[in-house]
Amino acid sequence: MSIRNLEDRAAVQDDVEAVESRSTQEEEIEEVEGEEEEEEDQEDEEEQVPEGEVLITRDTFIEDLEYAGATRAERMVITDENGENQYLPVPSSIRKSGIVPDGYAVDLIMDPLILVASLRKSGVKYESQLPGDLLQNLKGTIMAANNLCIVPISIWEGKLEAIGHSVAMGEKKGEEEEDEAGANEA
Repeated sequence: MSIRNLEDRAAVQDDVEAVESRSTQEEEIEEVEGEEEEEEDQEDEEEQVPEGEVLITRDTFIEDLEYAGATRAERMVITDENGENQYLPVPSSIRKSGIVPDGYAVDLIMDPLILVASLRKSGVKYESQLPGDLLQNLKGTIMAANNLCIVPISIWEGKLEAIGHSVAMGEKKGEEEEDEAGANEA
């Protein structure tokens, strides 16, 4: 199952965003948004968010990812001619421009998809269920310079695919455990 199929699920963010070539990113976002709208209609039927509540999603913890990545990330992954990845400091030209180069994306080393899934598993679905200070601290940790890395898009996509699969498997296992618990009670 791909991350794009999971983007609208409650435990996975509905608007996964990274920085890549502007035209490519915009095309992919438009394509995904069309799929998301269909999935949102289906999810709206499954889970209604109470009025006044804000659902915790991946975007809850992300603010201006491209600019933050370009200006604050400490490292950048470059694939050399031998196909090996090298971690290098982010060049000053990228920091000054505030724009991630074409073919690259901003990776969140500790991706908030994992945090959202963990919170969900603990029964925390809405921002109001977390103390304000804790929510702000989590946002700060996710957007910290040492959690940002500029990577080739292929690495970013592979990581999101793996995280999405892991989250989906965790949800499936949790549902199976709930089904077993319900069967044992009956």
